[in-house]
Amino acid sequence: MPQMNPLSGSYSQLQPQPGQPVSPTNAVVRPGQGSFQLQRPVGSIGSMDTAPKVMGQPGQGMRTMPANASMGASREQALQQRVAELEEALRGKDQEIKELQTALSRAGIKLPSSFAKKAKAREKVGSGGFRKVSQSQPAVPYEAVDQEDPIDLRLEEFYNGTGSAIPFQRINRGFYRFGETIVELNIINHKLMARTEDGWNRSKFGPIEKFLMYYENIEREKAGILLEP
Repeated sequence: MPQMNPLSGSYSQLQPQPGQPVSPTNAVVRPGQGSFQLQRPVGSIGSMDTAPKVMGQPGQGMRTMPANASMGASREQALQQRVAELEEALRGKDQEIKELQTALSRAGIKLPSSFAKKAKAREKVGSGGFRKVSQSQPAVPYEAVDQEDPIDLRLEEFYNGTGSAIPFQRINRGFYRFGETIVELNIINHKLMARTEDGWNRSKFGPIEKFLMYYENIEREKAGILLEP
């Protein structure tokens, strides 16, 4: 169909360039020219990248939360909770044993010698003269600072049954000052254990009874207190 040339005002048959088909998508009329001009499509649907792109601010990398850190914290909390539950169950069993022993004694039933030996062994807190008896108490009793800390509670229970003249002072969870000595306490296999950085026990955890036996007279001598015989 003839179309009017916008500049000349005459009709001319617009012809496509040789070798290229005419289509509505690529045929454009150029002013002043009597032919179709073909334009190359800017892009095609098939060539578009449909993959999602992750945008980040310049100079900043993607931040990820280390999985090991969160798992380690959760595991530690679970272990502490388990230890607290076992300690509570152990106290309940000890009370039940005492009640049964009392009932047997009232019934006139004599306990085997093995039970008597175990009962005496429980009264001992450790060697070196420290015994957990009613008359024995430290010069300054220790009171647990954190009632939710099983280590602090165990220290109170142990220390207040000794005749120590050197007080414990809590620094942080698990760390205490015994006189001038910094000691780390922990519960390992249901036992209260101690460790120092000065080489005692090869800087490994050892029973708190052993720690007290070793450091009691050392700290007494520093403080000018009569030594434990």
